[in-house]
Amino acid sequence: MFEQQQIINSISLNTGTKIFLISLLFLCQSLYSQNISNLQLIYELIDSSTAALTEKHDLNDNDYSFNFDSSPEYKFLYNHALASLSRYVSVSESNSGGNRFVKYIVEYAGVKYPKVFKAGFWGDFFILREVTLWGKYFITLADGTIQSNDFNYSITDSVEYDDVGSIETAGLSFTKSKLPPEPFFASLLEPLIAVSAIAITIILFFTVRSN
Repeated sequence: MFEQQQIINSISLNTGTKIFLISLLFLCQSLYSQNISNLQLIYELIDSSTAALTEKHDLNDNDYSFNFDSSPEYKFLYNHALASLSRYVSVSESNSGGNRFVKYIVEYAGVKYPKVFKAGFWGDFFILREVTLWGKYFITLADGTIQSNDFNYSITDSVEYDDVGSIETAGLSFTKSKLPPEPFFASLLEPLIAVSAIAITIILFFTVRSN
């Protein structure tokens, strides 16, 4: 990127044109690296759930003890869930809240790739990505009252088929999923059309010359 900027600066262009070209390079670089990892999308869903929790329940300015109760495969999400909830209410992993608790349960967090498609006839293969989080929480107040609710959030977008390896996180099975195969007929049809087009061009070339 820096070398490209140096090349632009070395070309005899006016200042406005140089600024435009440099901005365009930065934009292209940003678009090229815009894929968000599956783990980051799960973090965003956790943020949505904790924001909704504090909007729905008035936790005042009290301190709460945080309890993350999920299966072992989701323990990695503990720190983010605690930090996310801490943005809105005073919580800690210790028993500082006395008899006030927030119990946060992740029942499912994961990703699925339900469909492969092409961006245009000659375009690249893309894959549909569905990232989902659901669970429940229980809030125990000082007087022993328990409030609870379920949450279910999802994000659907698409990424290039060849980029799937870069959006999954090694060692975290819930950030991975089985890939559907590339469409057989789409993969077969393009080379056939290309070969047919070349054959027709050659036939037309010799036909015209013979006339």
